[in-house]
Amino acid sequence: FIPGVRDKIDHMEAATPRTIERYTLHPSSFGTKFEGLKCSMDLPNQLPGCYHAGSVGIIMSGWLGAMNYGVIVANNIDKFLHENRAAAGRTSA
Repeated sequence: FIPGVRDKIDHMEAATPRTIERYTLHPSSFGTKFEGLKCSMDLPNQLPGCYHAGSVGIIMSGWLGAMNYGVIVANNIDKFLHENRAAAGRTSA
């Protein structure tokens, strides 16, 4: 639990393989976990402040990979927020 985090999230989605199958009538997503991982990891470089976490895990895929990758992405977001907060403090002084 992170107090106040909901106020900082503009958009959030969650899905499972069953969700994908239901809405697309196709039970899988694109590519391999390694192809998806590169897209996911490059996203903040292409769109600063936009992050993705899902089962494109570094070590494994599935729910455990999603949890593992979620922790990694949460750490990256925390770093991004702290850097921006520090930069904003330097410009307002």
